[in-house]
Amino acid sequence: MTAPPTDDGSTKSLLADIVSEMKALRHEVSNIRAAQGLSGGEDVNGGTWVDVLLKKIRGGVNREVIDDHIVGMRQTKAGSLLIELKGDQQQIKAVRVEVSRSAGENVEVKSLQQKAMVEIRDLDQLTDGEEVASAVAAEIGVNRDALKVVNVRKRFGGTQMALVTVPPAACQKMPANGRIRVGLVNCRVKLGNPKVRCFRCLSFRHMSKGCEDPDRSYCCRRCGGIGHKAAVCSAPASAVSDFARTIETADKYRT
Repeated sequence: MTAPPTDDGSTKSLLADIVSEMKALRHEVSNIRAAQGLSGGEDVNGGTWVDVLLKKIRGGVNREVIDDHIVGMRQTKAGSLLIELKGDQQQIKAVRVEVSRSAGENVEVKSLQQKAMVEIRDLDQLTDGEEVASAVAAEIGVNRDALKVVNVRKRFGGTQMALVTVPPAACQKMPANGRIRVGLVNCRVKLGNPKVRCFRCLSFRHMSKGCEDPDRSYCCRRCGGIGHKAAVCSAPASAVSDFARTIETADKYRT
């Protein structure tokens, strides 16, 4: 699930509490229920472990840190607790740390944040990703950590093109003339083709709120494998292509 940027330029992020060790968490939930005089898999009101987790977070967080940054909390179809936040990068990070602390060591907290893709063309052959990132950050007025250079690849004529993800709100600060200076070159810059991607099944053109496709939230977004993230994925090109075809087939079937 994603959300558009607010008018004040703040970003919205989603915190998804994913259970890394279900047995340990269920044991902890049982202990909490026992302490509350409850028994069995559900409490007297028909609640689930998410109810217990939510109560634990509500009762354990430092409300001065949370302030008014939480704008939504709900249980997902996959049984996770989804928390929607507003604020800048530092505020979101502080809330994430506080939620993680109050939830306990058996609960893994993941940050899911909507990003916009920017294409930068005409880079010279010596330009690297760090130089691109520094130039973009300075141009749109954001911290270097708020953006990521996805790749820098060679193009015809000895030039290069870079793909950079930036906070959606920062797109409003892109140069009106469609140019940005990187090194000595006044490069062409434009927004990439926006594609909505579901955080649950990893397919495109829909969001996780109404997704009924297989849950791939634990999978690598590049190859579909388990046990690693796309940032460190070393899967062969054949595996990446196979996963891309799987996603493409699912999109065609849905339409």
